[in-house]
Amino acid sequence: MRRLSLIAVAALCLAACGSPSPQEDAISHHEATIEAPAASGSADEANWQRFADNVQVWTHGYKLTMRLGREAGTPEQRLADLHAGKAQVAALEPKAAAALVPELSVLSAPQLFDSQAEADFVLDDTALQQFQPLFVNKGLRLLGWYDDDWADPATRDSYQAGVVVADNAWFERLPPKERDIFRQAYGSAGEARKASRAARRQGQSPVDATAGPARPAAEDDVAALQQQAVAKAGGQASQIYDAIRQAKLRFMAQEESPAAPVTTLPNP
Repeated sequence: MRRLSLIAVAALCLAACGSPSPQEDAISHHEATIEAPAASGSADEANWQRFADNVQVWTHGYKLTMRLGREAGTPEQRLADLHAGKAQVAALEPKAAAALVPELSVLSAPQLFDSQAEADFVLDDTALQQFQPLFVNKGLRLLGWYDDDWADPATRDSYQAGVVVADNAWFERLPPKERDIFRQAYGSAGEARKASRAARRQGQSPVDATAGPARPAAEDDVAALQQQAVAKAGGQASQIYDAIRQAKLRFMAQEESPAAPVTTLPNP
């Protein structure tokens, strides 16, 4: 009699709980599907292979399904797959990312950055945090930057940044250690940036990463153009622009700080 009661309780539990969602199933089996635009043999493909290798090594065997290039579909299809639990992580090109979160166009304001080093500092130090809530509002977690570079490396007038995003509900269910792994796996040690930028500059004249925009304009004119870009973006763009300007000042102070003197100890 007791055995029958236990069976009945188990049956009721199954009926009430239902089958696990695709997201829960992926988590329980340590599996994830990644979608990204990356042509065969390209720097992008190598970057995503490094991502897969990092995840599998750092998690000791997390199973990844990589859908790259045409298999990844359009940006709209990738977003639909994320929201449906068919994919857990995806890359969005700069134009698609800005269409999803218009405030991202602030990063393309004319002559916003004075050097590549400054751009990298601002994106990692400030912009990632500033944009995070806007992506969460879309049901996504911003993991990092994808294809972040000058729109035209030869003139360096405006910047652009695509994004690597995850389904936020899936990401929140991950253990803290795995969250950190998925945050770091794509852009680890700046390797993705180096590879994609080198590929973009192939065949062009060398670009000095420390130099400012190649077509400088009057400071007042630049400020007016930047304000126009901020107003056009709308939403939280003004607050993000202010935070970026503060980050630029921190970068400048960091660059101007004298290096600590090196003390050489005498030989014993």
